[in-house]
Amino acid sequence: MIHLLSSCYSQLRYTLCVWCMLCTAFDTEQIEAMVLKGDRPPLDAIEGPAELVSFATRWIPLCWHESPDERPTFDGKYNVVK
Repeated sequence: MIHLLSSCYSQLRYTLCVWCMLCTAFDTEQIEAMVLKGDRPPLDAIEGPAELVSFATRWIPLCWHESPDERPTFDGKYNVVK
């Protein structure tokens, strides 16, 4: 299971799930269409307390880098979060 979670694809999916929890302005089909085109959902649609929005809008783009090799590892995400 840990091996599966460490894949770059899983990292992108994980942060898409996080984004979905913080934003209710888009449905699943809209998000899927954006991602399949190579786009990412808009960060300005994230809702919540200012501190959470500030953190999420800095952290999520790192995980959505076009180059999978440039995305942080799950260990790296943990270090950012803690």
